[in-house]
Parts: sequence; C-alpha cells; structure tokens
Amino acid sequence: MDQKELLRLEEQCIQNQPPACTTACPVHVDARQMASAGSRGEWADARAEFTQAVPFPRVIARCCDAPCQVACVREQVGGTIRIRDLERAAMAYGAAAPPKPVPRRAKPGRIAVIGAGLSGLSCAYELARKGYSVVVFEARDGLGGQARDLAEDALPAADLAADCARVGEAGAEFVLFTRVALEHPTKPNALAELAPDVDAIFLAMGAAEADAGRDLGYELDERGRIAVDPITLATSKPQIYCGGSILRPDEPWSPITSIADGRRAALSIDRQMQRVSIGASRGDRGAYETGLVVNLEGVEPAPPVLAADPARGYSRDEATAEAARCLQCECLECVKACVYLEAFGSHPGLYARRIYNNLTVTQGRGSRSANKMIDTCSRCRLCYEVCPTDLDMAGVIRDARLEMVRQGRMPASAFDFALRDLALAVGDQFALARHAPGQAASEAVFFPGCQLAASDPVQVERVYAFLRERYSPATGLMLYCCGAPADWAGQAAIFDETVAGLREMLDGLGRPRVILACPTCETVFASRLPDVETVSLWQVLRDVGLPEGAAGAGQGRVVAVHDSCTARYQTEVQGAVRDLVAACGYEIDELRLSRERTECCGFGGLMLYANPEIGDAVVARRVAEDEADFVAYCSMCRDRFAAGGKRSLHVLDLIFGEAYESRAVRRGPVLTQRSDQRAALKTRLLADVWREGAVAGAAWRDELVLPAQVEALLEERYIRPEEVLQTIAAAEASRRRFVEPASGHVLASHRIGAVTYWVEYAPDGDRFAVHSAYSHRMEIKPPPWPAAAEVESDDGRVWRCAVGDHELDTRSVTLSYLVAGFPVKLPTCLEHGLVLISEALATGRMREVELALEDK
Repeated sequence: MDQKELLRLEEQCIQNQPPACTTACPVHVDARQMASAGSRGEWADARAEFTQAVPFPRVIARCCDAPCQVACVREQVGGTIRIRDLERAAMAYGAAAPPKPVPRRAKPGRIAVIGAGLSGLSCAYELARKGYSVVVFEARDGLGGQARDLAEDALPAADLAADCARVGEAGAEFVLFTRVALEHPTKPNALAELAPDVDAIFLAMGAAEADAGRDLGYELDERGRIAVDPITLATSKPQIYCGGSILRPDEPWSPITSIADGRRAALSIDRQMQRVSIGASRGDRGAYETGLVVNLEGVEPAPPVLAADPARGYSRDEATAEAARCLQCECLECVKACVYLEAFGSHPGLYARRIYNNLTVTQGRGSRSANKMIDTCSRCRLCYEVCPTDLDMAGVIRDARLEMVRQGRMPASAFDFALRDLALAVGDQFALARHAPGQAASEAVFFPGCQLAASDPVQVERVYAFLRERYSPATGLMLYCCGAPADWAGQAAIFDETVAGLREMLDGLGRPRVILACPTCETVFASRLPDVETVSLWQVLRDVGLPEGAAGAGQGRVVAVHDSCTARYQTEVQGAVRDLVAACGYEIDELRLSRERTECCGFGGLMLYANPEIGDAVVARRVAEDEADFVAYCSMCRDRFAAGGKRSLHVLDLIFGEAYESRAVRRGPVLTQRSDQRAALKTRLLADVWREGAVAGAAWRDELVLPAQVEALLEERYIRPEEVLQTIAAAEASRRRFVEPASGHVLASHRIGAVTYWVEYAPDGDRFAVHSAYSHRMEIKPPPWPAAAEVESDDGRVWRCAVGDHELDTRSVTLSYLVAGFPVKLPTCLEHGLVLISEALATGRMREVELALEDK
C-alpha cells in the first residue's frame, strides 16, 4: 500500500464524513456533538461545541434560519431535531468557559469593513483576533444590521449587544453614521477617500446596495450585481471583497450565511496580507452535501419535544429529551455487521492508516502494533457487501499479509499451525488421486476437500459410493487441499505450489470434471484453475435425486441454512442446497444475514488461529441469530457452530438419513486431531474401495492416554497428539529428560521445526499417560551458563536430571528468538547439557516476549 492508495481508502470510508446537519450549516456547527453533550445533561460542553463555531452565539441561537434542521436525517423518522432550540438551551444552561487570554501580536496592515451587519462584524472579528488593525464603517447608529430590526421577543437587544461587543473586545474600531453609497457616489473615488490608508476592503452594506458597482466599474454578474469569486469573495477590483446580503437581495435573510461570508472574506484578506494564494486549498467551502450514509432501519419514530413555554424555550429536561432524539448520525455499517471490525475499536478509514503505518515500520524504529488486527480478519467480504461505497477490507488485509510475508515480518505464531496442517493435507498421509476401481479413466472426480474429510470422513465414503452408483461408475476420487489456508496466510509461494500440485493430480487423471463439496474449494478453482470444469456436489445430488428414504424425512421441521462466507457469490450452489433441504422435507427459516450477506463462522482467513477470542465471538453472535437448528454445507462452519453449543447439522446429515437428534448435537473433531481423521479416511478407502494394503496412519491412539482435560489443553495450545508422541519417543530413545520424584512424572522436550515441545507424562502399562504439554519458539543457547542465585518463574516443583539422577543447578541461560536474546535463570544439569523450562514460564512471560518480538 502506497500513500496514494491509503488516501483513496481513507476518502472512500465515509465514517469520517460529517453528518448532514453539519455540512448544511455554512459555518459547520457540530450539532451532533452538541446534542450528544446535551443528551447527557452536560450543557457546558454543548455550549462550548456551539460557540467555537459561531462568533455570535446568542444571535444565532435566537434567529438562525437553521439550514441544519432542513437537512436533519431525523426528519424521516419522527421529525427533525430542533437544533436551534438546543443552541438556545446550551446558551441558557451551559456555563461559559472562562475566557482564555490570547496574546495578540499586532500585524502590519489595515483593513476597512463597510457595514456592521453580521457579515461585516464576522469579518472584522476574525481579522482583529489575528492582530490586524480593522475599522468598521456603519451608516446607522448601532451595530447588528438586520438583526437590529427583529422584535425583542425574537432577539433581545441585550443578546445582540453582548455579541456585537465581542468584536470591539477583539480590537476592531467602529465609525458610525458613515454611509458609503456605491450606486450614486458623490465622486468616483469616494471609497478610497473614506479609507485612504487600508490594504483591503470588505463590502458588506446589505441588500440595499445590491445594485451598486456599475458606475464604479466593478465586473457584474448576470443579474447586474457585483460579481465575486464564490470561493474567495474577491471582486474584480484588487484587494476589495464583497459578501453578505448584498450578494443575495432576493433571498430571505440568512444570519448564518452572512456570518460564513464574513469568515470567508477574512481568510482571503489574511492570505492576501501574507502574500500567499487566496484560493488554494480552501477548507471553508460553506454548505455542501455530505457523503455520510445513515441507515434508518430499525429506528423508532419519535416526534420532537415541544417546549411547554415557547417564549421561554426548553426547560433543562425538555432540552435533554430533545437532544436524546438525535441519532448521532454515522455509517459504521461494516462495523455493525462484523465482530472483527468492531473489536478493534474503530473503522476501515482508520484501520487503513494503521495498516499503512504497520507496513512502513523499519527494523528497530517502532512496533508493528497492527499485526494482530491484520492477522485476525476472516477476509469474508461482508464489509464490502454492506458498505455504501464498496470499501473492501478483505482486499486490504490480503495485500497487507502478502507484504508482511514478503518483508519477512509475518509473526510465525499467527498461522504456523494452519500451515503445518496444510502440509499434512497435501502430503502422503492424505493425498490421493485415483480412477474408480475397475476404471481406466474418469468421467468425473469427486474432490471433498480437506475439511469435510477431517470433520466427517464417513460421509465422504458414503458420497463417493453414491456418486459411483447414481452419477457415473467412472467417478474418480481426489484427496488433497485446495491451498486456501496458504492464501489466507499471505503465503503466495505455498499457495502457488499447492495449486500446482492440484493441477498435476488432475492432469494425471486426464483432466476430468471436478465435483466439489467445499465452497472454499470452489472459490479457489474458479480463481486459480478457471480452465478446469467444475460442478458443485449439491447441484449433482439435486439432479441425480436423493437416496432412498431421504425425501420428506424432515416432516416440516424448521431449520436455518447457513451459507459459508466463501459461498457468498455462489448463487447456484446456494439455490441447490436449499432445494435439497426442501426436498428432504424441511422448512427453511432464512437467516437475516444470508446468501451474499452471510456472516463468517470465525474460521475463514484463519481468524481462529490468529485470534481465537474473536473467532469465538463471531460464532456466538451468529448462532444467536436464530433459534432453529443450523444446516451448513461447509463442514468447518458446522463444526464451529457445534463447538459453540449450537445444534447444527451438515446437509449430508439430512441427505443420507442419519439420526437427526444425534447428528444435531454431534461435536466435530478438535483442530489438533483433524489430520488423524484424514489419514484414517485414506487408509479405509484404499482398503475398502481399491482393496489395497493399508497406508500407515497415526499411531498415537495406541501409544497415548489422553484424558479429556489434556485433549482440551492440546487443542487450546495447538499441539497435535502426534507431536506429543514424537516428543515422548525422542525422550525414551535418548533418555534426556527430567523426573519428579514426588509424582514419578517425566518431563521431556523435543524441537520440531521452529517449535520446542514439552510433554509431562508417565508410563501407564504399555502406553504413556500424558499430564500436560506446552511449547515455545525461543531457542536455548549452548553454554557457558553462569551460576545464578534463584530460578525465575519458580512453580515450586522439584525435578531431577533423569540421565544421571542429579539435582538441578540454577544457571543463567540465554534464550533467543528472532534478533533478540536475553538471560533467564533456569534449572539446569550442566553435566548433561539439559535446561528445564517450566510450563508457567513458557506459557507466560516467554509467550508474551515472543509476541512482542514478532511485533517489532
């Protein structure tokens, strides 16, 4: 992501756009924040919000023409917010902040303002505050212009006088009873003689002088009035500006627009005095239409609060109640729809900035604090579907992960387990490509994908037998992974290699039609193997008909069909699944978010590995959406919902007539045992279908005793039973291990790849009972290990070196990870070169340091 792309994304996210009330106001009063403070009864804060935008708050609070109320979105659901009445309440009930002394340094230059209406006074106020010498000429005997003509009950004279006094307090001078008649001047240079020593002039004499200027040579507009630049208010004459009602004599008087004109002219004059462009990069664009989109679905209509005493205005309680009606307009459609986006506390416009900063951190010059955010996204694209401007965070995250891998900065802990699982799914343990038994070629090949094979291998066997019976006897079988986990992890090289393996296997089978059971696989085939003919298993089953006994078996039971996020745009697949469910006799209750707006199950994008808490929160919100049992056609979705306590079935459970109740409450295999399920499937298929010798599968079930709490611990820590068995086998062979005399337990470690595994176990007959297991990525540096006083993270357990039955010494051992190393006081056997790292240390401080180093 470069800066240009960052700015595009920040602009595309409309959450930063102001609400309609603010953009309709020429001076952009933040009515949303004012109402927010008022709804809490914090009227001093409400007053501060109001007065920082308006130089004459008493006048505007009483007589503003309130274009903000016309634009208010609340008008569509109950009635517009009475913003002007809230402004009046803020002035009445909010204490004014103590005035801050602002040192004013006099600036060279003198400016004349002609007319002491709201436009002229605003210009004079802004310039005087900046330190310029300002003189205001007024034909009448007082200040305020048309505001003076209002009745006392509309605008008390005291309020007008108090606001006008602010201009004099800022340093402006006033010359009253001085009329500047432009239309019929006594002489052509009357204006110059009136203010002979000024550097700039602002004409703000009001509507009565609207036709002035022709005799003095000003350029006129199509109505015959003084023409001005709409941005700067500059006239055709150098250093002379014009604004206020003189520009709009045929329109109703707008106090707030007059103030905006005075402020705009002041900015132009200030820039003129500083000899810079008066028109470049202007932020004072007046009223405009916001890009913010506000979804009013679900908003209850509520009428405006009416003041019991209109002349007095709102009471405190009435004002607070009216302020509470404000919708606090925002977009956040994606954040409302996505647990992930909500969890990180902001919105895509800001997330894009964080990602950019994360990708541009140089080594040793900052922390990559957005790693967790980048790695947590499921890349499901629900944000794109609900966004009014089609901002696609999934694409931003995809590119960020690719860049992190390219830079060598992807935290190893984020996706390592998933990538190792992928390696097993494409290795000899699971990979298989065969024609049907007795067939020399394949008309089609069934590709169940790695997750259905891991979740419910028996269903894979049933489907394959059914396809050979009903679809074509020449239906082959291919077991492999499509490579999506590598794509999600940003590992483009591994993804390419996996897809190449897919193509090679298909070529070996003669490039037949592929029957796909997994929507994720369908997405990969469509994008990476577009030349391969594919069809969804669900379309095939719909076309060939249901197995005997499946039709109508549901007897009208209501279920909710969940579409996986990777099936978001697979409309034919979505339809085929619903046809099958209906044919099985079930009534479908459509989820609120389904089909192209479906939610993720928390596994996509490898969210579950990078941030299990968010993954579980995604499941919790999804399963709460409907009381009906869920039916999914992605096995991982079904297993995730089942793990979250939701009664969930796979559509194959309906089609092949399994006992509904037992299947609805079935828990899927845990993540650490899914590879074992795949290996067992391959073994059975080779033996039962092709009558070939069994391929050796995982042996841990014959070797290990895993209590339920230990299985749960392995799942939590992403440690496979196979890795536990490898660690025990290495320890039993080398005898390099520790023993705890009090319990008889053995503790051993074994490094596999970049991870060191520790297993606490004890012999149990001809097997090993496992009591705990943990791991770390830090490496132990070899001696020297200086003597140390006491062990860090001492858990109170006493271990001995089992090699020579020695007591352990405390030594200062250097642990290293990535580019960092630091000494830790640990129990050691110096004679045999053994170091003991406790479970508390590995899962506590060491884990924290590893994550922190990955963010550097």
